[in-house]
Amino acid sequence: MKTKILFLFTVVSLFLACEANRTSDSSVTETDLIGNWNLTSMTMEDGTVMGVSEQGEAISGNYFIVPKDTDMTFSFADSPKMVSIQGTLTAEITISHSSTTVINETLDTNINPISSLAWKLNPDNTITVAHNPTLVFSIEEISTNSLKLSAEHNETRSYNGKPVTIEGTINIVLEK
Repeated sequence: MKTKILFLFTVVSLFLACEANRTSDSSVTETDLIGNWNLTSMTMEDGTVMGVSEQGEAISGNYFIVPKDTDMTFSFADSPKMVSIQGTLTAEITISHSSTTVINETLDTNINPISSLAWKLNPDNTITVAHNPTLVFSIEEISTNSLKLSAEHNETRSYNGKPVTIEGTINIVLEK
């Protein structure tokens, strides 16, 4: 259950021409983003988790997420500018500290709904998503059918009255 909550926070933190364009060379428009995008990949690189165990001992270690089965859609709407997330995602979460723990978790928005979140395209080709904390996704590549995003994630939440911090780089690939 503990990892399911951490996974949910990470995933939520976690989103948004046939040739891919590096966005540093071109400008992305809101029209490019509007529509339904299917999640094809989501990973966390260089992830770390820090917290306190139920026994009161400090825990710190590596944290990796690799999707195993995805059927999730991100829908970017124009008016109002909201992104909604629907579907299921099963991922393998690996937490390494004194030993390695591998956990398979499933997020199903029919069971654990995710509220629609406000989004904004910034002049520097980043997308700001109103979440707690606010997430800023860099648009790494975009084409008519593919969108690659990345974001630095640093979030501290309370679990059983104790703080848990997850940090790392989230990479998301979406396809129309």
